[in-house]
Amino acid sequence: MKAFLKNYRQAPRKVRLVASLIKGKSVNEAIAELKNYE
Repeated sequence: MKAFLKNYRQAPRKVRLVASLIKGKSVNEAIAELKNYE
């Protein structure tokens, strides 16, 4: 799966960090993980 996002002001390193955090998880697990992430 690929996702493209334009005009998003965030450091690419941080986006990759969050993406790697949820990669390979189910949708429910990923949502729960992102709710706890800050």
